[in-house]
Amino acid sequence: MKIIGSHKKEINKIKQAINFVKNNYTEYYDDFRYLTKIVIKDARGYNNEYFAKKKMWEVNKSIIIKNDIKYLASLLIHETYHGKQYYEMGKKNNNREDELAAYEYQIKFLNEINYPNLTETVKFMMKQYKEHTKNFIYYP
Repeated sequence: MKIIGSHKKEINKIKQAINFVKNNYTEYYDDFRYLTKIVIKDARGYNNEYFAKKKMWEVNKSIIIKNDIKYLASLLIHETYHGKQYYEMGKKNNNREDELAAYEYQIKFLNEINYPNLTETVKFMMKQYKEHTKNFIYYP
């Protein structure tokens, strides 16, 4: 997997998150075949996006800095689930249902690793979900 960023610290943190999943949760790591490139943008905010056709995740540097290794691992799982949706299920990943399924998969992982303050984390994630999907066109 190619990781592009301007600072080694953020690149190493992503590598640690990948290795956490690879070494401990192979059933989730199998989906990482749908991610071949990560681009860390020198930007603030919570913007990040998975591009299925390119198997690429663009993520703002602030997300890497503000989150711990285990939560970053869950973000990678969320994004690679979109790859699974696209390549295995024929989904376009452009509707609320597909996005919610990726959040549910991420929450399942966080629950399995006994992530601390899970209730507060899920509340934050659902707030992100609502913000992220408010302009989605719904395709049933």
